[in-house]
Amino acid sequence: MDHGHSIRFPGRASDLPRSTSDGGPAGSLRYSLLVRTLFLLSLLLLLMLTASPLLRAADPLIRYEATHRAMGTSFTLVAYGQSSAYLEEVAAQVFQEMDALDDQMSNYKPESELSSINREAARH
Repeated sequence: MDHGHSIRFPGRASDLPRSTSDGGPAGSLRYSLLVRTLFLLSLLLLLMLTASPLLRAADPLIRYEATHRAMGTSFTLVAYGQSSAYLEEVAAQVFQEMDALDDQMSNYKPESELSSINREAARH
């Protein structure tokens, strides 16, 4: 039964709305940088895991999972490898980079670079 309502599911990330609550150019820039950064972090993690000599052995892979809070949400990283110590080290590096980005790009933290830019822009 059609009531004139339709539900649209985005097929690509580019179909998602890019505006944020502040609606300004800093919001869309932040979204773009966040998407690009998360993509690059994923590639870095993949490269680190596949380039590892530990993965070239015939031992079965173990599953490593870690959750971290950053950017106002929780991130869960799942990785497979042969050394839980190595996977834990890689996860710590990924989460450290995410924290650095959050410290730089947060519009909720007054000491972040983005907050500083927004404050200065309001003065001009």
